[in-house]
Amino acid sequence: MIKKGTRVNRQAEKAWGSPSRANVFAGSKCRKFILLLLCLTGFGFYCSAEDICAFLKRGDINFSVDNNLNCRLLDEPGFGAWYKPADLRKSFTRQTIEKSAVLEMQLNGKKIDFAPVPNSRYWRPDCTGQIFQWQNIRVREELALHDDTVVCRTNISGLKGRKGELTLTLKSMGQAAGRIEDGLIRFDINTDVHKGYTQWFGINLPDAKISFADHKVKPYPAGYASKIKIDTESRASVSVPITGQNDTLDLVIVSSISKTPEVTRKAIAAALKAPAEFFAASHQEWENFFEHDVPQLECSDKRLMQFYYWCFYVFKADTFTKQDGSLDYICPSKYPDWLPFWWDEDTAHIVTGARWFNSPEQLKMLEHMILHFSNKGQINFGLTTMAGWELYLRTGDLDFLRQLYPAIKRNQERYLKDMDGDMVIQKNSYLVGWDDSIRYAWGGFNKNLQNFERPILPVDLNSYLVREYQILANMAEILGDDANVPVFREKAKKLTGDINRLMWDEKSGFYYDIFQDDHAKLYCKAASSFTPMLAEISSKEQAQKVLVHLKNPLEFNTKYAIPTISMDTPGRRTHWSGDICGRNNWLVEMGIVNYDKQSSAWITWKTIALFMRKEGACASGYQRPDQLTDRVFLFATEISGGLDMMIKHIIGFTPDKDGFSVLPAALNPKMEYLRWRVKFRGKDVEIRWDRPDNKDYFDDAAKGYSVLLDGKTVYHSETLPMERHTVHF
Repeated sequence: MIKKGTRVNRQAEKAWGSPSRANVFAGSKCRKFILLLLCLTGFGFYCSAEDICAFLKRGDINFSVDNNLNCRLLDEPGFGAWYKPADLRKSFTRQTIEKSAVLEMQLNGKKIDFAPVPNSRYWRPDCTGQIFQWQNIRVREELALHDDTVVCRTNISGLKGRKGELTLTLKSMGQAAGRIEDGLIRFDINTDVHKGYTQWFGINLPDAKISFADHKVKPYPAGYASKIKIDTESRASVSVPITGQNDTLDLVIVSSISKTPEVTRKAIAAALKAPAEFFAASHQEWENFFEHDVPQLECSDKRLMQFYYWCFYVFKADTFTKQDGSLDYICPSKYPDWLPFWWDEDTAHIVTGARWFNSPEQLKMLEHMILHFSNKGQINFGLTTMAGWELYLRTGDLDFLRQLYPAIKRNQERYLKDMDGDMVIQKNSYLVGWDDSIRYAWGGFNKNLQNFERPILPVDLNSYLVREYQILANMAEILGDDANVPVFREKAKKLTGDINRLMWDEKSGFYYDIFQDDHAKLYCKAASSFTPMLAEISSKEQAQKVLVHLKNPLEFNTKYAIPTISMDTPGRRTHWSGDICGRNNWLVEMGIVNYDKQSSAWITWKTIALFMRKEGACASGYQRPDQLTDRVFLFATEISGGLDMMIKHIIGFTPDKDGFSVLPAALNPKMEYLRWRVKFRGKDVEIRWDRPDNKDYFDDAAKGYSVLLDGKTVYHSETLPMERHTVHF
């Protein structure tokens, strides 16, 4: 509820005379609009879930690539909904050219070529909408998804005076046997990835004529790693007479697909009977998510809040659920190019951001994701180990740590068989990302990136291994495996010495990969060369020299830092050979924070800027160093590190083994106020910033920076603290 005394509340009291949320949101749409306007114009922002859905609303989303829990509007002329249920993983491997569950409209046998009305589309977490028009016929469409059922509410206007037959085409998700059952359209799919599934459509036109036919279509190109090509599509044509007497026609179209036809049929029938209740249930799903699963943030920086809540939306949008509704895993993106891959690298980055969920169910899912790769995943050289350790610091779950510790040791046995002394050998470019990078092909060698002519000893993988040894030592100490503590620390120390001896170049003040055969350096300046600081391999003097490269605008200090390859590198290109990958920023920052807090703050804000657009945050992949690209597909891998940096350096909260510490090194002292509330190891933690020279936003006379534990103040500073303060419990 809105807390009495906040600035939002005082404005609301003036307008409506009551501070309660029930009164504020009861009444006219005008009141809701005024409250939202107050929020967006700097009067403050109370984070009810209803506010957050409206706050994230935007009109620049490309619906064909925005997940929105897989309930999409097509970004093309015409009108229609694209629905793919969240539990069918393989169904996402098709390219976006596929038109599953698309609606088409014909009038007297002629297809109506609708065009989207400019500036009419909108997206919110709980629904999407758009208006289409052809001549004077206008279609207003709104969609929502709940429990793997999609409802499309459509209003067609401009029909007065038109006579004939209006036909809607409902396309199945493959080739199927179609029939009418209990007034609903049923497709029993017998081909492609949906073989064995039943797809249902319900439509509120009881007197309609319905026919079925198969149509040959241009074969859909298989998605990334998919061998299936679709060339036949089953369709249902639904026709109703138009008399010209009525101007409008209200349609409700419901669709879903599953292997439990009876359960799905009942869901379709219920949604068709009460579509308003269905939309309310969809909204309630997001109410519950934002109110209970997400730590609450209120602050005077609107764009910062957009970034924060957008990140959590992306995690939910990219989460797969099992048939029983339980959470399964968060994938990098449900965009078809990425779905089939559930890499350890992506999992590691996703977990570092998603670990800030309040929900025990979400946190347990993340533990399963980490254990999956630690037990039987691909070779990771410490990335999932680092993520698992960060997750443990978030939860304090010793049972998880007891499972993770032996799994990491078993995994090490797999990849430590191929070593050069103490160092990891890399024989192809696909071990930990950097797939097409010129860093591996320096000097004209290794043109075949899948099979290096001259294997290398990479600086980043060996730095990750040092960090893994350090984490294993910490785990051994916590779990009482005393004999292995000095073993892991000695391994970390020895490898640290080798990295500084072989990979450090004193003349340029930078680290480089080296060839395995003669230890010659590959003099390619890459972002991977900042990673020795991650394991505190660098001395203070070395770190200062490395930071010169980071802050040089001719090298890594671009508008949207940090590029994978230095800007002054001959032959630099795109992707891993010159573009920015946001995940790298987190890895670089994790090291720099050990040496220079101001540089850490600098990377935090650079990373947030990387994912912000005019209307709000976007989760995208590769970015140009000096301009934001438009390729957006809710890439959870990239944004996770930015969220983690924001919480640790702007809010100032960092978990440790015995509690947590605070240091808001990146918090702008001009920010008027900030309040963040999180469930942390069974306790309620609240962090506040109330600018000392401004109004008292929290009516507690404690201006400045405060930390509350279970409602009691455990730390207070009248100004932004300059040193880290630790809270043990």
